[in-house]
Amino acid sequence: MAVTHIADISYRFNITGKNESGETILFLNNLFDSFESWSQVLPYFNQSHYRFLRLDYRGQWYTEAGKKALTFESQVQDICFLLDQLDLDRVHIVGQGLGAEIGLWFALQYPDRIISLSALSALASMDDVQYQTCQRWRRLVSNSLDKQHSVRRVNDTSSSELLYEQLSQDRFGDDYLINSLELLRENATLFEQRLTTNILMGFIHLIDQKCRLQRSERLSEHLGEIYTPTLILNGSQDKFSSPRSGAIMSRALPLAKQVIVPGAGHELVHEKNVIVGAQLAAFIDQYSMSQEPYQPEIKGYYGMDQLFGVG
Repeated sequence: MAVTHIADISYRFNITGKNESGETILFLNNLFDSFESWSQVLPYFNQSHYRFLRLDYRGQWYTEAGKKALTFESQVQDICFLLDQLDLDRVHIVGQGLGAEIGLWFALQYPDRIISLSALSALASMDDVQYQTCQRWRRLVSNSLDKQHSVRRVNDTSSSELLYEQLSQDRFGDDYLINSLELLRENATLFEQRLTTNILMGFIHLIDQKCRLQRSERLSEHLGEIYTPTLILNGSQDKFSSPRSGAIMSRALPLAKQVIVPGAGHELVHEKNVIVGAQLAAFIDQYSMSQEPYQPEIKGYYGMDQLFGVG
């Protein structure tokens, strides 16, 4: 793990890979995830060809939000600054949820710096139902924040575990919720143990950023301007960003294709890492500048911390 300073913020990031001269894949997490969540799909890429850059972007887990309101434009500017610091000219981007939406904005604003984009569970705009869902998330996080008893830790176990459980109803598909009850209970405990006041405040800032898709930073009007090769992945059981919204996005993007993952909800990487990892690797290999298609050995489960996505 490394830390870099961008403006007034210390960014937590990690860059790995055996080939320092190889192409870089930038992973952008979903709203409630940290960069460890991508550990589940990394084994499906050719480790000798790619480098993997993962980060907690502004407001996310161990990177503070700062004093200004978060916007998609400001997140993109920060990422560009980080790429400059690391001397990275062009990258593949893989994002899930809010991370995918940041990736779309990046492709719109800096088309010469992106090779391909994989957008998992993404929205281009937000309707009233989705906006109300985000506002409900905000109230849940705010309630947990109100019950804090320390400036450093959130000690009300029941409130933070309840927060995880309630968020899970929107984040995961029905199959996963039914078949992973014990894992979800373990993850709720882990979630409670690692929450801090700053992390909860970051969640609120990120939810507010996502809500900008409804009006001030809608992407839907600009999709036809994005000529980056794009893979759209949607879960068939996603309650928030449905396959239908992904199909609309795929038709509007000039160079996009959609893949629907059966039995998955909004958190594709957590729920279907084997299918998702294979799809991502095949797609990125297709648009790699010097890569032959790679056939990964299918791996199994990598442990609770990786599945949960917080390190």
